[in-house]
Amino acid sequence: QNMFTDLPLLNISDNASISGLLLGTDMPGTSTGFIEPAFISDLPIYVLQSECKSRDSVTLRTTIDAINVQKEIKCVQGLPLWRNSSRTINEETFKGYRKGKIGKGISEVAMAYDFQDSNEKRFNVLALYNSTYQNISYVPMPFGLLRVSRSLNAVSNAYLQFLQGQGSGIKMLLEFTKEMPKQATRLTIDFSSLIGPLFFEWVVALLFPVMLTYLVYEKQHKLRTMMKMHGLGNGPYWIIYYAYFLILSTVYLVLFVIFGALIGIKAIQPQLS
Repeated sequence: QNMFTDLPLLNISDNASISGLLLGTDMPGTSTGFIEPAFISDLPIYVLQSECKSRDSVTLRTTIDAINVQKEIKCVQGLPLWRNSSRTINEETFKGYRKGKIGKGISEVAMAYDFQDSNEKRFNVLALYNSTYQNISYVPMPFGLLRVSRSLNAVSNAYLQFLQGQGSGIKMLLEFTKEMPKQATRLTIDFSSLIGPLFFEWVVALLFPVMLTYLVYEKQHKLRTMMKMHGLGNGPYWIIYYAYFLILSTVYLVLFVIFGALIGIKAIQPQLS
């Protein structure tokens, strides 16, 4: 009886006023809780209540990351059902959505609980939920977060009011979650990006001392003067030295590219902003 809070939707004015309500959305969860996708999507946010008036809806103005957002809040009637075992709850939860359904339409179970041996002195509840959206994510991540924490808070708050009474004003409210839980990340080091510039220096830059040695040797021994004395012009001189160096550098660069492609070295692309 304490699961639903029949607060008139007209009294909902900010995020704090909906923290004690049972919220629902058609928007699947993403891989992070940094920003709740239900608040930035065009889909409405549903409030589960025991009774709903016809066309009971309201527009909520909120601010997300310095951006003003208007969200439509709609009422959805929640029908509490009692079952005698967790096995029956599991079967009906499976039949209520996607491949498990036996008829047309969707008869999804919003949340289910097995109170087990709970009493006035002991609170022991098993929460059952549909994990269909767990493997759906709009970013390249392995899973999508489920909104199980609010369902757990709803039953905890209902049990607290059962002990203290609804008139006591004692409530256990869950406002919002952010960034946590977060998917596991692994530190990876790309050695190809780290040693790629070093290979480039070895293969390309270290050719310049070889070329410089040839030029110094030619100047030191006056080889160009000796070539002119033998009747050779400037053409053979440029071909022997500079064209040779160009061909040698080109061959080195081609072999460098082929070798890098074979071992899987990634090219470093500049990022423009």
